[in-house]
Amino acid sequence: MPGNTTYQQIPAVLSRLTALKALRIYFNNEWRNRISRDLEETLSIFSRGDHSTIVGTLSPAHSTLEVLQFGVSLGYSHDTRAYLDWVQPADTFTSFKCLRLLVISQEGLVGTASNTMKHPTALLPQSLEALRIFYPRYSLYDWIELIAPCREQLPNLRLLQLYIFNGRGDLFEKLRYTNSYYRTKKALGSIGTQFRLGCSTDIAREEWKDENYDPCTSDLVEFLESLDVQA
Repeated sequence: MPGNTTYQQIPAVLSRLTALKALRIYFNNEWRNRISRDLEETLSIFSRGDHSTIVGTLSPAHSTLEVLQFGVSLGYSHDTRAYLDWVQPADTFTSFKCLRLLVISQEGLVGTASNTMKHPTALLPQSLEALRIFYPRYSLYDWIELIAPCREQLPNLRLLQLYIFNGRGDLFEKLRYTNSYYRTKKALGSIGTQFRLGCSTDIAREEWKDENYDPCTSDLVEFLESLDVQA
């Protein structure tokens, strides 16, 4: 995606791609350096360049796009994700009438404050089959649970996956080994939607593959073994 966040050239290009089915949008870390040079100007740019602005510029493809990978920098360092500190979530993705797969950061979808997250039916199109959210936080669980009672509004959703990277969002163990994980998995399973957690290979641990593994139990055992018990 070009550095010009007004994206004025994008609609004209997309209007020529009348059968566009898939689109990936990436950001670079140009803004990190610009922030240090001119903070006021940078904030002005970002106020125009939030996710809703970009969704709006994609309007020529709203009726054809089936796959949208949005603002997720895979395989890059933590620094390239710094732009997520400065963006606002999109108002809605319901204008995409054929969208089957949406890949997006939590910041771009609902933000990080639980009291400002929009309801899933106001954000997600009815055609959506799979939703993958990167850099998730624990606050997202309550939002996900709102999906279960809305099967009629989201009839095609079959997969919701949270994907964890080191350096942004909450840690894998905080998201996986909690009652919220099991409650969410059960709620989505009741409507035929799979709920999964994934993580990048650089942070994956062998014990996470064990269904019986529990870090709290492991910590307790380690503590008990460390005690010097005298008869």
